[in-house]
Amino acid sequence: MNYFERHVLETLIYLPMLAALVLVFVPRPRKDVIRWISIGSGLALLVRRSMPSSPSTTTVARASSSSVPTPGWNSSALSSPLASTASPPPWSC
Repeated sequence: MNYFERHVLETLIYLPMLAALVLVFVPRPRKDVIRWISIGSGLALLVRRSMPSSPSTTTVARASSSSVPTPGWNSSALSSPLASTASPPPWSC
């Protein structure tokens, strides 16, 4: 596993910061250079973001079937005691 696979978030954060630091030192009259550096850093971010992560670094949280309540399971705990005695709002027909 190389650096870019291990440090995706850092790359996405520090690459624009590095481009901004470079742009600070480019003279203002050189607008073409400023544009090319901005476009290049934007394309580098797009390419880096679109690269898939390796499956070994991607974790997916899965809920076990016992932790997910089913419809009707302990329905008394899910309903409010005032729900059955509440009157309908005056604007309902």
